[in-house]
Formats: sequence, structure tokens, C-alpha cells
Amino acid sequence: MKYLIYGKNLKITPAINNHIYKEFEKIEDFFEEDTKINITLTANDNYHKAEATIVYRGKVIRSERKTDDLYLSISKVSDTIEKQINKYKSKLIDKKQSFVNKKIQYEEEVESEEDKLNIVKIKKFNIKPMTAEEACFQMDLLGHNFFMFLDDETGVHNVVYKRNDNSYGQIIPE
Repeated sequence: MKYLIYGKNLKITPAINNHIYKEFEKIEDFFEEDTKINITLTANDNYHKAEATIVYRGKVIRSERKTDDLYLSISKVSDTIEKQINKYKSKLIDKKQSFVNKKIQYEEEVESEEDKLNIVKIKKFNIKPMTAEEACFQMDLLGHNFFMFLDDETGVHNVVYKRNDNSYGQIIPE
């Protein structure tokens, strides 16, 4: 894996680098050598935040954790990423991909009832053309944290969502 490590309000020291490499080495065998992992570390007076993002074969694996200790944040992010990979590894890893060279054997996991996704409600609704601002307004009226709409200029389905800092984001398919 190729590590891209960024620091906000802190200097990335060799000790921090070594801790990151140690924590993430347990997942390296799941990915090809040229797979990039973006790690952003943020220092603040109140907390330390670690974020990790891996884009692999069109799928995004991401985790973010805040604690009062930078090394603990890194460890928690690594553990979360590992759990996500283990839960979805059959979807992430192409079954035709050979791991013989890496001498790794994977056991087939039997999905328990609690591991299965349980969709409890399905909603159908008409998607009306509108602007992103109108969609944000509609989302707030409904009390939701995301809203799907048809962009009235492009005719393409978009999604707006409320971010943690109470700002808004928009997802536009390519």
C-alpha cells in the first residue's frame, strides 16, 4: 500500500509514521501494492482526530475517530477499517484474484443472522426537478440528513446531505 499521510496542526514525526505503518500492516494483504491510503491527522486543543480513506476498485472504505490521544485515534481508525474489510471482504476482493503469491488463505465465513442487512422499510416517491438549495430546504423540512432529487438544470439524480458541522454537501454522479 502507498501511504499518503497529512497533518493538520501537527508535524508528522517518524514515531507517528511507524505507529501508522504498524497499525495498518494487518490490512495490507487485502490490497494490491499500488493501492493508496489517505490518512489525515488533526490536532486540536480538545481532541486528536484520525481519518483514513481507501479507494479500492471503485469502493470507498473510510473511518474517522476523535479521542484525546493521537495514537489511540489512529488505532481505532485502523480497527474500524479492518472490521469493515472483514465484513465486506467478499464484495471488496475479486474472487478471481489470486493470493497464492502472498501465501494467504481465507476461510469462508458463514453469515450469521445478525450480520445480514435488515431492510425494515422501503419508501417510494416521485423525484421532482429542483435546485440543490430547494433540495436542502426540503430535506430540512422533512428532518432528514440526506435528500435525493433530480437536478432541474442537468436532469441528473443528485443527493444533498447535512454534514457534521451543519453545512451541506452534494453528491453528483459522473
